[in-house]
Amino acid sequence: MLIDAYLERNEAQRTMNSPEECLDLLRDFTGIEEDKYHAGTGRGMAHLFRGHEDASYPLQTTLDRKGGRNKRRAEDFLLQQFRRRMHHYLPSESLPNSDLTTLALMQHYGVPTRLLDVTRSPYIALYFAVRDALKDADAAIWVFNTTNIRTTSLRRTFSKDPKLAKEIGKFYDPHMAFTRKELFKKWFMPDVSWSDLQSPESLRHHEIIFELDPFTMNPRLAVQQGFFLVSGSPCKTFEETLIDLLEEIESHMGESGGREPSVFKMVIPKWMRTPLMRHLEKMNITAASLFEGLGGFADFLREKLTMMDENDFLGYMMGLPT
Repeated sequence: MLIDAYLERNEAQRTMNSPEECLDLLRDFTGIEEDKYHAGTGRGMAHLFRGHEDASYPLQTTLDRKGGRNKRRAEDFLLQQFRRRMHHYLPSESLPNSDLTTLALMQHYGVPTRLLDVTRSPYIALYFAVRDALKDADAAIWVFNTTNIRTTSLRRTFSKDPKLAKEIGKFYDPHMAFTRKELFKKWFMPDVSWSDLQSPESLRHHEIIFELDPFTMNPRLAVQQGFFLVSGSPCKTFEETLIDLLEEIESHMGESGGREPSVFKMVIPKWMRTPLMRHLEKMNITAASLFEGLGGFADFLREKLTMMDENDFLGYMMGLPT
């Protein structure tokens, strides 16, 4: 992966040696224990998390995978087609009224988008990393310090549009301003020419990443404490844009000099999947609680079966809790 050099340079990747070590590190990132909270780091507030079932998976959106270098054109096509027909399937009061809410709805139903799913909960990220107890691969959790990433992205937008700084200043939470229709359209989905797409440097001010959540959230997004990391670049992949931002952060802050990395990767060996899944079940973090309806409960039963061994089945036959 492109980001491997950054992880190595900043000692930002660690392989867990035990389930206890994994849970302890996740607890550190929540910032709920005073002795593990360091003023100014924003622990518990600054971090978003993403779980990967396979540690080798890149930081890639579905549009990166399916659209490739034509992703901007692909996105226009998918948005147009989705909007033309979504009213056939949704009541009029549920129709999205902005690009971001439309993209979130498309993501919900599996249409490729530029949105990268993340969560405020490290334990929900852990669930998505280890939920397949039989998968023959190490898992991973990605941790993003969104304060650093957002600050650098804001610096880029302000350098292009100095007046924007005053407008953003009106909002208590600056990144929320970009969920507004006009700003999201301008910075994330601008009308660009074919020649612009062939000259990425002309669009450098769009190489930004913000953590965004649509004003109208679907139930699954709310239950999973979900957010999206959204890249504004119409040319580069999410990972390419992220690396460019990380390099700028390093040049300003000197991250390799002891500061907490802006991106951190926890690698979870495959043998930890079952014990961690058992722990999450006791926390009521399962498919039944994270996915609505009978489908979520059915997924939970499938997951439960992968965790059960001979002793579990014996206990079940004896009427004991499994």
